[in-house]
Amino acid sequence: MTIAAPVFADRYISAISMVVLLYDHSLILAQEAELIWFNSAAGAGNRIAFVVNRYVAEAVAVYVAYLNSGLGRGITTENCHAALWIFSMTSSIVFGMSHFVIIVRVYTGWDKRPSIKIILLVAFGIATCVAAVFSALAASEAAHRSFYGYNPFIDMCAFSKKPWALKFAQGAMTVFDFFIIIMTVLNALDRPYVTQADVVISMQNDGARMFVVSW
Repeated sequence: MTIAAPVFADRYISAISMVVLLYDHSLILAQEAELIWFNSAAGAGNRIAFVVNRYVAEAVAVYVAYLNSGLGRGITTENCHAALWIFSMTSSIVFGMSHFVIIVRVYTGWDKRPSIKIILLVAFGIATCVAAVFSALAASEAAHRSFYGYNPFIDMCAFSKKPWALKFAQGAMTVFDFFIIIMTVLNALDRPYVTQADVVISMQNDGARMFVVSW
């Protein structure tokens, strides 16, 4: 396989991801205005969380697509390093805030049991810290060891070698997602039911399909 295949894949995947993200946002603008901006019950905390999860994530996606497009002029390795740091830290923040919303939903599904609250918060804290630390290590290693920079041959930022810490950052997120799915399944099994179908219905009501798709 030539270098052209992964380069074009990276470019088009970045562009497609950006378009899908922006299109998805356009579909809920009316609901966003009603539930977030013109709803006094939303509160500042929910609005900040929404801005970070939606607008900051979109801004990063647009910038990454620009760096990978091959259309940028004057891009330097320093720009690539800065983008890598921004992407790493933003990903950790978005991961933390979005998953906090999810664990609140799971906690509510467990009838707000104190023991479940402790379990969820401890798991959330560990996963978030591990993901943030290894994301920072990956970005630092890539920058200082020149693993990531501007490649004039393909006219985009690219890795020459993947940092060792990257897989641990991604692994922490994946393990926590799997943990959330398990907690949702256990919650469905913990409830009184007559038939196995009741368990499936309970999981659907708790949004298990959303967790599986996200994972």
